[in-house]
Amino acid sequence: MSNKKLWFVNRVTSLLPAPSFDNARLLETAAKLEGKTDFGDAYFEAGLAALTRSLERDAKLSPMGRQAIYRMIIRNLCMRLRLVADQRERPQVYARPLTPPILVLGLPRAGTTFLHRLLSAMPGARPGRTWEINQPLPPTRGKDDRYRQAAKQVAMIRKLAPELDAKHRVDPDEPEECVFLLNPSFCSIAWWMIAPVYSYLDWYDEQDLGPSYHEYHAYLRALQAAEPGRFVLKAPAHTGHLAQIVSEIPDVVIVYAHRDPVTVVASVSSLFDSIFGLVTEHHDAHRTARRNLELFIRMSDRCQAARDEGLDDRVLDIHYDDLVTDPVATARQIYAHGSIPWPEDGEQALRAHLQAGRRTKSRHVYRLEDCGLSEAEVRARFGAYSARHLDR
Repeated sequence: MSNKKLWFVNRVTSLLPAPSFDNARLLETAAKLEGKTDFGDAYFEAGLAALTRSLERDAKLSPMGRQAIYRMIIRNLCMRLRLVADQRERPQVYARPLTPPILVLGLPRAGTTFLHRLLSAMPGARPGRTWEINQPLPPTRGKDDRYRQAAKQVAMIRKLAPELDAKHRVDPDEPEECVFLLNPSFCSIAWWMIAPVYSYLDWYDEQDLGPSYHEYHAYLRALQAAEPGRFVLKAPAHTGHLAQIVSEIPDVVIVYAHRDPVTVVASVSSLFDSIFGLVTEHHDAHRTARRNLELFIRMSDRCQAARDEGLDDRVLDIHYDDLVTDPVATARQIYAHGSIPWPEDGEQALRAHLQAGRRTKSRHVYRLEDCGLSEAEVRARFGAYSARHLDR
């Protein structure tokens, strides 16, 4: 990352008072902003404490990073306040079932973003866009400037880390990972996707995500009330929680994307370098890559255990090479798996989306050796996964 711009922003930000991660003060600030005090079930406070403790001990935040993550925490505490109030005021919204959504999971960098955006181009599809995934409910007072806030954040990221567009393009109007809807529960792997919070990740790995997915479902219902349609959702982070998802949303259509794990680990490591570089003074790229390797193996193992315990027929396996060779055929396969009628103009819509993507695509370059792992080690650790899903 270049980084006179980033250096300058950090230098200016260092002149500002450093925000406090004291939990009581965070709650008080959010309550003042929203004019409300009911945060709902207090289970989230354990996650908030684990997160703030890890931010202080592990993350080595830069001045800008500390400010950015502080604002993110406040925003998600405000979401809790908004959800509790909205559930009280509009109970009918939260009793209304979702149109059976399509959910793409699998190893990250396995074509999940490509597939998510492809399916989001289908007639009748309802993606969760960046601006509304960030804040699924409008503020309880003042003007609704959620879109403006998201656009401002994206513009800043592009200035400070222009290489991110090639790795994972973010835009206020583009479909975004629905994992961020778990953030207000403070039991969400997305906090690890933002900063190197190693001890928080350890804490998260031991948690029951049932309550978090219950709230996630509530945010989806609120978004569906704002704009109807069949949700197309995507987040590799859901891979380790298949049982919880199906329990919470029984008619969800599950698509599992697969790709060579060597490519996956190298690509993810490159992406994390750019993201962590935005918020830290220094991060250990090798440590992060090894943590992600362990994380991905656990996610895959837990997903397979859920499949072996009775959910295997719920999951459609999609292979990266097949997806990129014939995206339209893959989309048809997914619709057939979910017993979803294929729209008359579906293929035309997909081909128009693919043509537009070819004009804007940039190249992401990455190498496994840059993250301190060897191909032999990654292949050995993913031996069971590869034998089941990749050796065709």
